[in-house]
Amino acid sequence: MNVENLRERYPELIAYMVSAGYSKDYTYHNKREIKRILRRADKEEWRSYTDVYQEYADRLESQQTLRNKRTFLGLIEHFDVFGQYPDRRRRQKIVKRGKYHMLTDEFKAVVDYYCAAEKKRGEKDATIYVNFLTNVLLDENSRKKVA
Repeated sequence: MNVENLRERYPELIAYMVSAGYSKDYTYHNKREIKRILRRADKEEWRSYTDVYQEYADRLESQQTLRNKRTFLGLIEHFDVFGQYPDRRRRQKIVKRGKYHMLTDEFKAVVDYYCAAEKKRGEKDATIYVNFLTNVLLDENSRKKVA
């Protein structure tokens, strides 16, 4: 993960947060997180801010702490990667919604093929989603009964 942009520009972010009226505590925590990232980026094999978050998720149990880390990392990512200053409205995207991204490549290929075939038949996305989940759940339930 390249952090040179963050290294050069993070004082702008902190100055913006101070001038925009963010609390001293919130600003301090973001600054501390930035410094941690800059200090450890060369040693770690992070490819994205999601990897940074995953390191926390692997060792922290407190959901509140993880929520705070997602918030800080999301703010830092938006500034570093997209050049966007915080606006008190934007939600972080550090953690992807759903479970698709966690599937193996082979299973993703099956899901993608199924979705493409159903779209060809003229099915809507919502119908495809419900039908797929229903088929997976029914298959799983039938396996449990057989076993």
